[in-house]
Amino acid sequence: SLENIDTVDGTISAEYGNVKVNEIEAEELVVKAASGDVTFKDVAADIVDVVAEYGDVVIEDLNGVACTIKAQSGECSLDTIQLVNLTVTAEFGGVNLSGIEADKIVVDADSGNITCRDMVANTSECKAEYGDISIENAIMDNMNIICESGDCDIKLTGDMAEYDVDITVDSGVLEINGEEQGDKYKSTSGKGKSIIISSEYGDVNLQIKE
Repeated sequence: SLENIDTVDGTISAEYGNVKVNEIEAEELVVKAASGDVTFKDVAADIVDVVAEYGDVVIEDLNGVACTIKAQSGECSLDTIQLVNLTVTAEFGGVNLSGIEADKIVVDADSGNITCRDMVANTSECKAEYGDISIENAIMDNMNIICESGDCDIKLTGDMAEYDVDITVDSGVLEINGEEQGDKYKSTSGKGKSIIISSEYGDVNLQIKE
């Protein structure tokens, strides 16, 4: 457990225990946890790099430039985050994001759900192989979603007429703003915003409302 830390480069390694960090300022913060949870609260760091093999990652109130999280067998929960770039990779756990502001967000979950609430991003990329993707109350200019074996429920704040939309559903139901479409939907606005969604074995529900 660390609290009230001011450092340039901080590296924390734990083999069989949890890592708890509260109120820390750093230029670069690196955490490697083999068999425990990683918990951050009130962190200001330019670069944050977290690797958790068999534990959860919980981060609340993070300000910085770039954050990279790799979780092998645990859940990732992030709340109140302000960054330029956020990258989250989870192999056997879900990803929960809330209150995120970033220029670019990349989330890749192999066997868990991706849940996002209250987000603002210029570019977002989400990929789920065996889980659902749920995004609610989000403002995103460019979105690319790949959902192989789950449902996609996307609720954005904006104007549908401002987006280039390209959606393909192989074996599911496609709905846009409450109206059922075919297995493909494509529209062009030419205004610079885009939504690309690809689903193999699940439904896609897209809502864009001001």
